[in-house]
Amino acid sequence: MNQKITFLNKYMTNKNQTRKIRIRISKLNKNILKPIIGKSYVAGWNPEIFGDDSVEYNFKLPLGAIRRLICSYYENIYSVIQGWVDFKLSGSYEIRIKAYAYNMLDYLAEQLNKNRLNGQKIINEVYNQSFKEKFEQLDNKKKINKK
Repeated sequence: MNQKITFLNKYMTNKNQTRKIRIRISKLNKNILKPIIGKSYVAGWNPEIFGDDSVEYNFKLPLGAIRRLICSYYENIYSVIQGWVDFKLSGSYEIRIKAYAYNMLDYLAEQLNKNRLNGQKIINEVYNQSFKEKFEQLDNKKKINKK
């Protein structure tokens, strides 16, 4: 597959060691907050978003596998929102993975549409079957916590 990939090479030093951190910039992660590379730390690094796991391939998947993939992204989103609601938890991982999951859902809808399937309808079906009630319960918790 021809894909234009940009690498940002950052260097981190810690106890006389220098480590090169490669950040892969692609169409799917270009609008997501990049990892923060400090002198002796890295915050927000996720290999699925910025590392070698972000390489794209062209191959066909059965619709059931795509539905399970959609579920996994909704699980990521739910987990982040639940952490915010229940524990007031927010961190560099949460900020990035939620945005990435939404990007991937949009990308999956786009790819399904290219194959003459109604991508948004399929994504909505998965949401309604498996996640709508869970997200509504979180919304109710948010409202209760604000009182």
